Amino acid sequence: MELAVRFIFGIHEGLLRLFTADAKLVPTPEETAIQEGQPKLEKLAAKLGELGIEPDSEVE
Repeated sequence: MELAVRFIFGIHEGLLRLFTADAKLVPTPEETAIQEGQPKLEKLAAKLGELGIEPDSEVE
């Protein structure tokens, strides 16, 4: 059994990037980390809100 993965190089926002064979942008490791971290940040903000701490307020 042979497995073939095809990627295409292209320009996205002025940078050379990888795309899948069906033209979907392949995220960079940094973009993946940001995407995976977003739900954690939202969960933390909700927990802080439950504790009466407003996560967007400035510290004096």
